[in-house]
Amino acid sequence: MTPHVAAFVAKFNSAGTYEWANQYGGGAAATGVAVDACDNIFVTGDFGGTETGESTINFGTGALSASNPDAAYVFLAKLGPAGGAAWSTQFDSPSGASALSTSGIAVDGAGGPTVTYGLGGAANFGGGSIASQGFAIASFDANGTYRWAYADGPPTTAAQSGTGFQGIAASARGAVVVGSVGTCTGSCSTSPNGTTFVLDGETLIPVSAGDLFIASFAP
Repeated sequence: MTPHVAAFVAKFNSAGTYEWANQYGGGAAATGVAVDACDNIFVTGDFGGTETGESTINFGTGALSASNPDAAYVFLAKLGPAGGAAWSTQFDSPSGASALSTSGIAVDGAGGPTVTYGLGGAANFGGGSIASQGFAIASFDANGTYRWAYADGPPTTAAQSGTGFQGIAASARGAVVVGSVGTCTGSCSTSPNGTTFVLDGETLIPVSAGDLFIASFAP
């Protein structure tokens, strides 16, 4: 059987004229793209599936493999201005097929990407296993080398739907993210007007479910 979906990257010039497009893998979805000052392209997304051709993705630097159907897999790749691959890497969560997903990417002034994720279990982005029932953010240098990662969210006994990062921007001073607080099911704490939310040990009390939060992370 043929894969149901595939990731692609397309480039257009400042006038909107098509320049090139590349397609990658089966069972893959590109969910975020960012460009550095040298026009290098960073793309992130999810991949893996049970159909033929959905378990690998290759950007040109070697195949990434989603070998465990019970795990969740994400990718991060850097492309040159003409679309050639510089490097690619993958991360996974053994906590379930939907435990890890990508949500956004930004590149700082040094050309390093920072990626936001939805996380419902454990994952390792290069610095050891981290766990959350909410979200994670991980930062890498221009060569894809791990710099730092952080995970947080509602208590591990809770299921807080809709909580997570909604947007990210980066500068030489670090990354700024915008997120939303969702609704809570399970044994998470509640305030009179919504669900409490933990960020770096600080409990945020929203006015209502769906409130936004803004957080800044150092480089």
